[in-house]
Amino acid sequence: MSIGKDKSAIKVVSIKLKLTILFVDFAIFGLLISLLEYTIYFQLDLARDFPWLFLFFIYFIFFTLSEFFFNRTLGMKLFKVSITYKNHKKLNKAFVIYSILIMLDRFLFLLIIYFFRVFFHSKNNLLLSEKYSGIRWSKE
Repeated sequence: MSIGKDKSAIKVVSIKLKLTILFVDFAIFGLLISLLEYTIYFQLDLARDFPWLFLFFIYFIFFTLSEFFFNRTLGMKLFKVSITYKNHKKLNKAFVIYSILIMLDRFLFLLIIYFFRVFFHSKNNLLLSEKYSGIRWSKE
């Protein structure tokens, strides 16, 4: 399903595909944390006092910077999905709102709300971050 008639139209991504992408990203992020945790904690003896700051830093690099510079994460790239918004490569209010709310989408609402939407066949395909920021996921 696409919006508009031209080739650059936004193709709507289903909530099932979004959940799959969020779970794949979560698995990749978990693997990355596991590998880096061993190296950073035990080998270099860093981040022992502030482990949450270390996790937030890795999250920021893996998710926020990749979405800002490449308009996608690794999970999105596997499924040929990207985020679309005006003023690419510029830090604007919409992207900041999206970056904050996508953290809630990925770690809190993923299990509570979106999982049940799939079971009850909800027609609402928007994540919380998409609804309030105006940034949309689109299929290529």
